[in-house]
Order: sequence, then C-alpha cells, then structure tokens
Amino acid sequence: MRALPRPRSWSITAQITGLVAVSVPLGVLLVMTGLHLLGEGSGHTSPAGPAGAAGTAAGRDLWHLILAPTVLTASVVLVFVTFLSLYAVRWIIAPLSSVAAAAESFGRSAEDDRLLSRGGPREIAQVAHALNDMRTRIRALLDDRRRMLAGIGHDLRTPLTRLRLRAERVADQNLREGMLNEIARITRMLDETLEVLRRDARSEEPSRIDLPSVLQTICSEFADVGHNITYEGPPQLIWTCRIGALTRAIGNVVDNAVRHGSAVTIALRVRDDGAIEIDVEDDGPGVPAPLRETVFDPFVKGDAARGSGPRSGFGLGLAIARDVVRDHGGAIELLDRIPRGLIVRLSFPARPGQA
Repeated sequence: MRALPRPRSWSITAQITGLVAVSVPLGVLLVMTGLHLLGEGSGHTSPAGPAGAAGTAAGRDLWHLILAPTVLTASVVLVFVTFLSLYAVRWIIAPLSSVAAAAESFGRSAEDDRLLSRGGPREIAQVAHALNDMRTRIRALLDDRRRMLAGIGHDLRTPLTRLRLRAERVADQNLREGMLNEIARITRMLDETLEVLRRDARSEEPSRIDLPSVLQTICSEFADVGHNITYEGPPQLIWTCRIGALTRAIGNVVDNAVRHGSAVTIALRVRDDGAIEIDVEDDGPGVPAPLRETVFDPFVKGDAARGSGPRSGFGLGLAIARDVVRDHGGAIELLDRIPRGLIVRLSFPARPGQA
C-alpha cells in the first residue's frame, strides 16, 4: 500500500470559529435590517381616532420592541444551527464513520488493503493517517510472521521425516513402534501449533454452502471410525461462511466430544432472529464452571476435568475453534447437558442473503 499525500485542511476548532465569525455578524445585520424596514413600513397614521391611534401605537410598540426582534433572532439562530448541523454531518460524522468501518473490516479479508481518505478537518485527517500507517505496519508484521512460520514448518518437518525413516529400519518391533508413535505425536503437535499461530483462515473467501450437508459429512467421518455420533436439525439450510475453516473448527469440537463421551449429537437450529446455533453435545463428565474459559486458551487441556484418555490432545483444538468462530462474527460457549455431559454451543449472527 502506498501512502496518500497529506492534504491541507483546517482544524475543527478553526472551521467552527470561522463559521461563527461569519454567521453572527451576518445574523446581527439581518436583524438590524429587518427592524429598520419594519420601522419605515409603519410610519403611516391610523384613521381610527385618538383611542384607536393609541391602541395601534401600543401594538406597534409591542411588535417593534419584543415580537419582531424575537422572530428575526429565532430565524437567524435557526439558520445558524442548520448550517452548523450540516457542517457536523458533512465534515465530522461522515469521515468518522469511514474510520470506524475501516477499523472494523481490517484483518477480516486478505484483500482488504484500502486506504482511508484523509479529507475533512485536520484532526480527522490525522486519525486517518495514523490508522493507515498502523494498518501498513500490522500487515508487514503479519507477512513477516507468515514467512517465519513457513520456514519453521519446513525446517522442523525435514528432520522429523528423516528421523521417521531411520526409525522404520529399527529391528526391535516394540522400540520401532514406540519411536514412530512419538514422532507422530510430535508431528501432530507441530501441525496444531502452527495452525494456532497461522491466520490463513481469514484469507479464505466466504462461499454459500448447505450447512446440514457439511454437518452430516462430519458425522459420517467420525462414524466411519467407530464413534456413536448423530445429526439433528433441518435437512437443508443455505449459509455463507468460510467452509474450510468452519469444518476444521466443528471437527475440533467433535473430536474433543468423542474423546470424552460415548455418544455425541450435532444439533443445528435457526433462531427467530435468523441467527444460527450449532450444539455439539456429549455424555462425558463435563467441564467445571471455573475451567470453562481457560480451556479455550492454547495448550490448556481439560483432561484433568474430563478424564484422560489414550487420545489426549495438546490443548489446541478448542483454541482453534474459538478463533474460527470469532472470525465469523460468532461466539462459542460451554453449557451443562442434563442429566450428564457437556454442550459446546457455536452461535453465529444472521447474515444478508441467508436462506
């Protein structure tokens, strides 16, 4: 991204001061001119006699001294407030809205490299310039981290591959299987760690999918390896999401459920407001309330609460799932399942074009 030339602009204070400096004398001039014209137009005499003339004179005095200045002043104030409101909307609120929209959209798409326009008052231009500079520096840091992670992944996988090839030539079967299991465990830990650090999920373009089909496919994959897992929900629901990232997130949650429970259910619901809820329910020991926030942190495992098993993970599956759900604008929470077990609820807001 290349920086835009910084425009010359007045500060908000200077512009408001200039507007007041022009409007107030102009308003005073309009009031004085109006009073003068009214005074000239009332120089005729009334033919109604002394009593009528006195009443008419009193009415004119009331009009000239109180009502006319009040009406003219109120009109000038109304015009002044109208111009000031137009200034606020055009020169302050509109640029601030664009700044807020850019801050909200930054990082949600790999193609979002638009620079903010630095028009408007000087303070707004300074904010836009600082935000553009911050976006450039953050994007450079992310690019450096992506290159570093690619290098780490390559440099660590290469010796692991050589070590696995050497372990396969070990004559002792028990020793060979133990070495291969440890190498496979280290490889999985490396892959999951890089998955947490890598933010490639945001570079995936959203697409329209049939969400029940995706959930049923996940159920089939786990059922094929012997797990008791079922799907409950509508037969068809068109939804827009990042299919690769969402499948990985739900798969991580289901993998955690089948590790600790004997029966798992994936339930899909559409709320009245159009939001979507995906519940992954298991009949395992559950997670105590004090640990329900910490289990989403990287490398924090809930096995102490849910019971250890032969397929104990590395504490990264739920962390990845939470990041993916948040990237979709949703939320993930842990709830009690009655009478026993845990419910992992993934909630997503309604989206335009969703059927």
